[in-house]
Amino acid sequence: MFLSRFFESKSSYRRRKSKYIDAARNGRINELKECLGEGKLRVDCQDKLVGETALLAAARAGQKEVIDFLISHNCNIDMQSINFETALMVAVENGHKEIVELLISHRCNLECQNKVGWTAIMIAANNGFKDIVELLIAHKCNIDNRGKLGRTAFAYACMQGHISIAILLIEAGCNYSNKDNAGKTGMDHLKEKKRSAVKEVQVTNKLRLLFEFPLKHFRHTN
Repeated sequence: MFLSRFFESKSSYRRRKSKYIDAARNGRINELKECLGEGKLRVDCQDKLVGETALLAAARAGQKEVIDFLISHNCNIDMQSINFETALMVAVENGHKEIVELLISHRCNLECQNKVGWTAIMIAANNGFKDIVELLIAHKCNIDNRGKLGRTAFAYACMQGHISIAILLIEAGCNYSNKDNAGKTGMDHLKEKKRSAVKEVQVTNKLRLLFEFPLKHFRHTN
């Protein structure tokens, strides 16, 4: 009888958590209030599979009102999933600039690293979100953080051919001569990108702009 009640209780708790996180994902604030009002869930409870929290789910889905509600209930703004993702990271990954601004206004950690060592600015640079890169730079994030492969935001911008972001990072003073674990700089990756590009002329012009810009305006020494 005891074991039966125990497993029934565990199952009921999992269902409540699932309902709570799903409500956050879909913007159902009344359900969130109901779940927390019962006193049987913590605001930062996580699902067992990937460590998703209500805040992570809301940030991923761009649910600003839900995030405001969760912050007002003292959620941990830097809570990480199993993959060490934070709400800031998933908001950046999905291009939710308004959510990024909100999280920053509540002093989230800009330097948290996920499972592969990426920070928010690396994700933004890799995905081509220039406006978010600008926002993170404006709030003094470390633009030269290195992931587990030794690459920086500048390297990821170059690898994806995001020239305007690469130049933005150079203007912000990044170390564009940094070499990753394979001994390559961001510019080395950009050369490879150029060779494989279909629009050869366009990419060549962008390359010339990038290579001339730092040589003219910046003198980094090793």
